[in-house]
Amino acid sequence: VSTQLLQLLAELAYGDSTLAEPANEMLTQILAGGRASEQIYMSLGTLALTSGDVDAAVDHLRLALAQAPHNPVIQNNLALALVRQSDDNAGPAFDLCSQALKTMPNQPDVLSTRAEIQIARKRWPEARLDLEAALASRPKSILVRQLLILVYTELNEAGLAAEHQKVLDRLMEEQKASAEAGS
Repeated sequence: VSTQLLQLLAELAYGDSTLAEPANEMLTQILAGGRASEQIYMSLGTLALTSGDVDAAVDHLRLALAQAPHNPVIQNNLALALVRQSDDNAGPAFDLCSQALKTMPNQPDVLSTRAEIQIARKRWPEARLDLEAALASRPKSILVRQLLILVYTELNEAGLAAEHQKVLDRLMEEQKASAEAGS
């Protein structure tokens, strides 16, 4: 089975269409046959993570990491899934994220992940530094803005939190208008 076909099935399985259930059944049969690469597990894990199914994300990403232990994208995504699964996973998540940052220093997605881990640890100044660095590369990131609002609030910097809230509101409106124009 081709990687592209498995990727398409994974996207359908995590989608909202009527094809989600049959695609999931086909994926299960393929995976049961032992024909999945780290790319497929990474795709399944990442799709599960973006759809909010952190338990499935952790399972798939652990399988991906077992096949590709030095892949920084897998390390980062597993770190994010772990910390979103439970704040108690912050230690192992931090270790994975640190490994990813050795390969991809200053990469905004990895910095954002490390910030989420620092938030779970209630290390507000460290989270702030990572989020501000990520924001420099991704000024339109809704997630980074949301996390900055939380961090600035915890650091008693209401003015900065309010300013980021204004920008976030504008970004959300732009996203909504773009979605309406596309439908």
